This record gives sequence, C-alpha cells and structure tokens, in this order.
Amino acid sequence: MKIICNACSKKYDPLKTEGICPYCGMHAADAQIAEARANDRVKGGSVTEVLRSYLNEKLRKEKKLSPLRQKKTQLLICLALVGCMVLVGYLGYRKYQERLDYYVAQRTTNDISRVGIRMGETFVLAGEDGRSEFRFLSSRCASEYQSLVEGDFKLIELEYEDSGSVYSQRMSDIYITTASGCTAKILNRYTVMDIVGLTEEQFRSGEYEDGLFTAGKNQPAKHKVLFALPKDDKECTVCVLSSNDLYARDKTTDVKYELRLGEGDLK
Repeated sequence: MKIICNACSKKYDPLKTEGICPYCGMHAADAQIAEARANDRVKGGSVTEVLRSYLNEKLRKEKKLSPLRQKKTQLLICLALVGCMVLVGYLGYRKYQERLDYYVAQRTTNDISRVGIRMGETFVLAGEDGRSEFRFLSSRCASEYQSLVEGDFKLIELEYEDSGSVYSQRMSDIYITTASGCTAKILNRYTVMDIVGLTEEQFRSGEYEDGLFTAGKNQPAKHKVLFALPKDDKECTVCVLSSNDLYARDKTTDVKYELRLGEGDLK
C-alpha cells in the first residue's frame, strides 16, 4: 500500500523503502508504516482466498463429469442409435419390397382377364372420381401425314368417344400389339402436334390425346389418338387396361379390353 509523504507529498510504498521517502529522504511516521502493513496483509489474504476458491471449484467440476460424458451413458446412446438405424433400414426394405411386388403385379398380364370388344361397343373404365363409358368409333391409316414420318412406319388413327360422366382426367393408357410381335404406344401430344400441325387452340381442345380421357362432367366428346405401326403389319390388337377397384389405394389391373383390327381397318 502506498502512502503520501508529509514533506514532498509524493506517493511511495514504505514497506519497500523501510519507511524512507525515495524522493526527499523523509522518514514516514510509525502509524503510517503500521497501517500499510495491516492493509497489505488483508489484501494478500483476500487474493489468496480468491485463488484458492477458484482452484477448488475448478477441481470439483473436473471430477464431477456430466452424465452424457460417462462411458456407460455414451454406450447406451450408441446402442440406441444403432437400433434406430437398423429399424429404419428394415422398414425401408419392407416398403421397397411391397412397392416392387406391386410394380411387378401391375406389369404382369398373364392373370388378367381378357375381354374382346368390337368397334362401337361400350366398355367401362374406373377413375378417381367415378366410372365412365367409352367406345371406339373408327380406325384408319392417316396417309396424309405419311411423308412426315421417317422409317418404315404407317400412322394409324383411332377415334373414340367418352360418356363424360366424370370430370376431365386420364382413365387409361392404350397400346397396340401386332401380329409380328411388336408393341406400339400412343404418340404423345407434342409429337402429334408437330406431325399434324395443330394450332395451340386445337392442342388445348383435346382433339388429339395420348390416352383415354374424359372431356368433363356431363360433356361427352370425341377424341383421336395416333399410333406408328410397321408398314408390313396387316393386323393388330388395341389393348386397354382397366382397374378393378375405383377407390383402392393401390389399384390393380384385372381386365384387359382387346379390340382386334384387320387389314380392312388399317387402310
């Protein structure tokens, strides 16, 4: 602790200079020296106690580990995480297997009932909002577009009509199998747009489609679809797959409607 010299009024520590002022040489009073010693003991004792308390607290915290840092707890957590990973993997595999079985079942037509239909005959398809009736009206070879097709193919145009008993939606796909073993899908609407030269308005009107569509609630309408078949094939079968259950979560196909077209139908 520093004191003020009574002679020169400068501050100095009497304990370091044995009570003599280093500036003027004046000796400090005994009372001042005694007070300095007392204050120095108090200050030193306080600092020592603070340091001791801090070190004790630090040691106590180091010895007392958090429950999450204990080996037993960490081992249990690791085992729980591994168990969760195994469970998620198992459930994911089961779901994948279910979807795979459903996918295979949807594409296996061996057990599907085959129902033959004639041109103009009505058949029923189920959609999300109800059932709608369809019938094929005519088929012809669209020779006016033949020059726009590359390769040995001929364009076959089918016209169908829907009853309009449900809102506008896709009810089914259509494909064609030929006598030579080929399978032809419908040309998509953008390809048809390029071949036929549809305007944007005609494209939106749905005159040409790429599946079996309904036109809307209580609005029966006619639609056309185009297929590209090998030129040498004289006969083919138009196939339409029908879902068995309107409200099933995973729909399955149980009926395949078949419309046979002979050489006269493809001219």
